[in-house]
Amino acid sequence: MPQSLSKLAILVLFLFPIASNLIEHSTSAISILLTLMGIYIWLSGRHDLLLDRDEKRIMWAFAVYFGVCFVFYLAWGLLSENHSLKWRLDHESRMLTFIPIYILCARLHIKPWVLWWGAAIAAIAYGIYSLIFLYGISPDQRVTGAYHPIAFGTVALITGFFSLSGMKYFQRLGTWWTVVPVIAVTCGMLAGFLSGTRATLIVIPFLTIVFFIQLNTFSRPWLFRTLLILIITVMAAASYHFPGSTMRHRIHTGIHDAGMMLEGKEVAGSHAIHLRLWAEGWKIFTDHPFAGVGARGYDAIIKEKVEKNLVPAQLAQLPSPHNMYLNNMTAYGITGLFILLGIFLTPLIILAPAAKKDGPAQDVAYAGIMLITALMLFAMTESIFIRNININIYVILLAMIVSMVKHHQDDPRPSS
Repeated sequence: MPQSLSKLAILVLFLFPIASNLIEHSTSAISILLTLMGIYIWLSGRHDLLLDRDEKRIMWAFAVYFGVCFVFYLAWGLLSENHSLKWRLDHESRMLTFIPIYILCARLHIKPWVLWWGAAIAAIAYGIYSLIFLYGISPDQRVTGAYHPIAFGTVALITGFFSLSGMKYFQRLGTWWTVVPVIAVTCGMLAGFLSGTRATLIVIPFLTIVFFIQLNTFSRPWLFRTLLILIITVMAAASYHFPGSTMRHRIHTGIHDAGMMLEGKEVAGSHAIHLRLWAEGWKIFTDHPFAGVGARGYDAIIKEKVEKNLVPAQLAQLPSPHNMYLNNMTAYGITGLFILLGIFLTPLIILAPAAKKDGPAQDVAYAGIMLITALMLFAMTESIFIRNININIYVILLAMIVSMVKHHQDDPRPSS
């Protein structure tokens, strides 16, 4: 692989975490660039790679995801009354980019600094940006980056906890360098809270548990556990009472609306609408558990119900049930759930064993487990993969991490 191309790819991967959330369309541009690089390596015969069975299984998981979506797209297009085959798989087709991007990353032999410094700088930048946004750009609003508040909060939280996984790397640089991941996770949580993303309250405890498990490999785990609990407590309390933060209002409103709905009362608030979306999504799935209703079937059914005054009109404003699992289940039946779990769980066949073995691959593996854990949880409250930023974040970071784990397993010497 030409050295100039390798340097460009490394630079792009290093800048990807910070650019993805602050520069509009950057994730798509970077994804296209990395995909073309991977295809070039493959077609030129310069990949020099012998992928093992586990790596191929992960690639197949992403290929099967698209394949199932494509088969359902053809079936519903040909069997529908209008026989429409208008292309509607833009998001699903992006899953295929994992294959060339992984080939590229595996060929690059990415050094740890690309991941750890890229994530830490991004998380710190997000924290600073969120304060500037809240008190300068748009007061009393949910902090948002280049796309959507939920996407901003998701990426900020992931990069912050990534930095914690790299604690040993920063320790090797010197004792004082360990302050970098501490600041990064603090800023990542701050950005997540100020974005008003309520799912952060669910995700943070689980990512903390993953890090606590990783701490068993540290010489003084109790110190880091105490420090992290202190940071989480302070940040949660501060963001709840932060002047201008929307988190308190969103939590109280969400709890109130959920309580009213469980009591059988009509609630028209935007937070209650999400609960109705889930309920309607589940009804559609139970009515069509095997065939689903197609990629755009949910939206069509909800709009039809709105016209008949069977559901509140606000439900028609959102094209999905606001839950990725239900989104796939309504579109593709139970198969949709399996393919989604496939792209989440299949990478663990490499990451889980690596997390149990001492060496440079261990910390990177924990970062991968955090990535999967975070997105699996965020998928419960948001149809994450109907947004390109979330697909690109998952595909590119996962390709980086899995390739780094495999490289360090083959060459276990610590590297900078």
